[in-house]
Amino acid sequence: MSTGREKAAQKVGAGRRFDLVLTPVITEKATRGSEHNQVTFRVPLSATKPEIKAAVEGVFKVKVEGINTVVVKGKLVPRPRNSRVSIWAWAAA
Repeated sequence: MSTGREKAAQKVGAGRRFDLVLTPVITEKATRGSEHNQVTFRVPLSATKPEIKAAVEGVFKVKVEGINTVVVKGKLVPRPRNSRVSIWAWAAA
């Protein structure tokens, strides 16, 4: 009997794989992780760990040992008339 996590990973189609892995993160911290065979990607906030794992394994043909995620909140940008707008909240995996 398969678990919910396995079902979620099986549902990720070929088109959805490329929608889950948006861009690689190129920062000093991400570069330090690459020295330990870790890679950091931007992913949508709605992505789950099993979906991210299936997408990375499908796109890059590698075996994923583990997934860590962090939600990066958007910054508040000042706008005219005393209002602020939040821009680009995303998740890193």
